[in-house]
Amino acid sequence: MASPAWASAYPECTKTPTESEVSAAKGAFEAGQVSFHEGDYDRAVLYWEDAFQRDCTAIALLLNLARAYELAHHYDRSVSALEAYLERNPRTEDRVSIEKRIARLSGLKSNPPAPQAEKQTTAEAKEEPVAPPPPAEAVPPSRPIWPVILTGGGVVATGVGIGLTWAGQSAVNGYTNGLCAQKNAAGAFQCGPEIVTDPDTGESTTLRSASEVERDAQNAASQRNIGIVVTSVGAAAAVGGAVAWWLLWRDAPEETALTPIVSPERFGIVLSGRF
Repeated sequence: MASPAWASAYPECTKTPTESEVSAAKGAFEAGQVSFHEGDYDRAVLYWEDAFQRDCTAIALLLNLARAYELAHHYDRSVSALEAYLERNPRTEDRVSIEKRIARLSGLKSNPPAPQAEKQTTAEAKEEPVAPPPPAEAVPPSRPIWPVILTGGGVVATGVGIGLTWAGQSAVNGYTNGLCAQKNAAGAFQCGPEIVTDPDTGESTTLRSASEVERDAQNAASQRNIGIVVTSVGAAAAVGGAVAWWLLWRDAPEETALTPIVSPERFGIVLSGRF
């Protein structure tokens, strides 16, 4: 069984393009756009064919190629590109209109290619690397912000924990130096009542019972322990965030750039860079 006409021009895509191939394909595509808008459809085809060879997963390029071939009056090649597109994207919503377009183009007579001109253009494409036009705006590379947030949150938590620890420990010291005897490091207390004696009358008044004093002393010890935990977690988060920041940002060069923007819609400059 004979293979369809498009199969030789656009063989099956069996590999995943690398990052460098995708970047080169994008550059070739943008260069082809420039040629297309200048009306140089043959050169646009060369760029776009090069882009598709580098990244065969970009099947939308087949529609660009089909249009450029059509405007260059190479209708048979336009049909091949459209048929290849339908084969690789059979569920496209434009299938009916593309099939009608194929039927219309199939009845037209293509111009014969100009071998000498095409050969010269191909040689130029091989000698000069495809370079994309400069971008309209320089977009600063993204770097993760979560290490900064983690470090900042850790510092805040550490400060809060130190405050809780200091306040709780101060209260515990007040009890152990007065009404209570701390029995163990876990914070269990044995306290007496808080009694105030009137110096004039000699009468004694109980302000807090022994159980109330023990309860308040226990609460102070709990506050101290919570402060220690918060301080430990906050310090760990701050250190972890700082280490992550250093590991993720250490290789980022510090560079800035001013890019002029001039177009019919706007003008000005864009400041971009890594800080």
